[in-house]
Amino acid sequence: MAKDVKNKILKFIGVGLTAAAVDYGVYELCLLVLFGNNNDYIVVSQLISLVVATFVAFILHSNITWKGRDPGKYGIIKFFIWNLVVLLLMRSFLSWFFALLTGLYEFGFMITSGINLPLSFEFVQSTAIFILMNIVTMTVNYFFYDNFIFGKPNKTKEIVTQRKSAQAKDKSAEH
Repeated sequence: MAKDVKNKILKFIGVGLTAAAVDYGVYELCLLVLFGNNNDYIVVSQLISLVVATFVAFILHSNITWKGRDPGKYGIIKFFIWNLVVLLLMRSFLSWFFALLTGLYEFGFMITSGINLPLSFEFVQSTAIFILMNIVTMTVNYFFYDNFIFGKPNKTKEIVTQRKSAQAKDKSAEH
């Protein structure tokens, strides 16, 4: 069972990285190609890329991370609503909360300065806040998707798979 969870977490991270790459790629494509690198359209480009990346994430999670689970009739709607809640509420709160940990970022800046990395305090702080926020949101998303978006494993398929596996073992034992 632990191996299955580990594999699912690795798939979840892989899908998340893929969705992030799609998000960035669509953002740049919109900004550079559709809007001619006009910074007045940054928010529009971000919105378009977020919608596309969320759709891609849902499709990939459905077919890779939670393959064999039925998200149900309204699964994609629940997925979009949940991600909107995370974006608007949880990420905002976490960014604010993690910004309070200035001692941690001063320590990080001291270490990077000590090993002569040319990083500003602001860069160290903003990067650490982003990483911490994403660790929390990814963890919450994993458990929410696993329990509320993609439903429970299809027991019928699971039983059939177990029977076929047992039959294959019996046949190989006979030979």
